[in-house]
Amino acid sequence: MEIAKRHNLYVIEDCAHSLGAEYKDKKTGTFGDVAFFSFGRDKIISSVAGGMVVTNNKELGEKIKEERDGLSYPKKLLIVRQLLQPIITYKAFHTYYLLNIGKIIMHISGRLNLTPKAYSKEEKSNQRPPNFPAKMPNALAKIALHQLKLVNEFNDHRITVAKLYQEKLKDSKNINIPKSDSNVKNIYLWYTILVKNKKEFIENAKQDHIILGDWFPQAIGPAEVDLEKAGYEKGSCPIAEEVSSKCVNLPTHHRIDTEDIEKVVKIIEISK
Repeated sequence: MEIAKRHNLYVIEDCAHSLGAEYKDKKTGTFGDVAFFSFGRDKIISSVAGGMVVTNNKELGEKIKEERDGLSYPKKLLIVRQLLQPIITYKAFHTYYLLNIGKIIMHISGRLNLTPKAYSKEEKSNQRPPNFPAKMPNALAKIALHQLKLVNEFNDHRITVAKLYQEKLKDSKNINIPKSDSNVKNIYLWYTILVKNKKEFIENAKQDHIILGDWFPQAIGPAEVDLEKAGYEKGSCPIAEEVSSKCVNLPTHHRIDTEDIEKVVKIIEISK
């Protein structure tokens, strides 16, 4: 903020993963001139797609509104597919290992194109998707407004889960765990650890019916992104590349319970 002020720059905060997080008792999204939050899949709250922009600058706010009002809504078929996504995912999640019913549900829905993919082929090629930008449909906004009422409950649960991981994994020699900071209120969208044998680790977890996250397999994700088209030269960010090859995201979502946490910890303890 000091550098931006010195050079007369606007600061835009990317708060896609930090709704409710704080630094020195101040919420993320309130430091800069503008901030945006994502309500897509695997975010703090989810309305499948969409998000929000906040600003404390009246002039910028008017420009943002003007930009938004000039957009059209997505096609109705896409909205229907987006509304189907949480229903199908919920059913698949609860039957995933029951005679593989959940896997079959996900496979069929994918083949029939019933739900939109997390990333479009255009995004993976560093191009703008044809349906973006667009106004957020009221149907998705309704979901977001409902989930906003639950954000503190979701975050409290994540923090509790993270504390359990912290306590149970603090003496583990096989992994690196996140460091805590008294100035920071981390809401732990995921609890990210570093492991040496990432593939084996995730595979072992699957055997115990625990799905672990591997959302950052390379310096620029997801895995299918064309690095050349994204303008990334391999080796230019060696630390990011090394960390991405080792990072695994332990679940903190509201459906995970103490029994699941114990399973995850056990997997870590038997890993070498």
